[in-house]
Amino acid sequence: VNPYLEVTDTDVAALAAIYRSSYAMIRSGEPTISAIGGHHCLALQGWIAALYPKRLREALRGSSKIGSLAYSQYSAELQLRTLRIDADSIEGQVLDIGCGPTAVLVHHLRLLGQDAWGIDRNVIRSTPYLKAANWLDFLYPRRSYGLIASHLAFSSHFLYHISSESEHVPRYRAAYQNIVDALTPAGSFRYVPSLPEMESSLPSELYGVSRWKVSARVSATAVTRIAP
Repeated sequence: VNPYLEVTDTDVAALAAIYRSSYAMIRSGEPTISAIGGHHCLALQGWIAALYPKRLREALRGSSKIGSLAYSQYSAELQLRTLRIDADSIEGQVLDIGCGPTAVLVHHLRLLGQDAWGIDRNVIRSTPYLKAANWLDFLYPRRSYGLIASHLAFSSHFLYHISSESEHVPRYRAAYQNIVDALTPAGSFRYVPSLPEMESSLPSELYGVSRWKVSARVSATAVTRIAP
């Protein structure tokens, strides 16, 4: 389980091909232990390694233990507190990017009467206001949201891809720009951890940027549209 990895339809097809190949070897008379130990497991290791950024692939290719990352769905109250969001003063439509499988924050805000929506590729059940979607491919309508929130989601993945020199970095840069373009006047994009490089590149006549410490090593950011 690694939330930073993305498995595409092409990856799934390649995985299916590995299983078909191993099955064919066994059916043709290859000893099962040889087909599994000498072919199947090595092929699976290569397949999993290929899901990681290019810089990490060679180190992982021969590993039988790729590793995992465990993470939790944080409470709505903690997310609001961390991102300094006053739920009673939100104006306009809300979008939670990376809302998590159960969309805790979205449901909380809707119970308070807010027009909250959420996207996450692992949404358990899609509804009119919850979409199973990849935040890199989602179409963010311009000037539509009074608040966009992302608690330990979009920006943490962005930093992962930057640190690992991933080929997805340009897609994240483009998505970030699309997100801030989706803010209404006075609307804000609030997220943790901060993205200083992206924040410093925003035109100061269009956006205001503020940061605050969440812990000794982590800060949160609010990007607010200041131009109509």
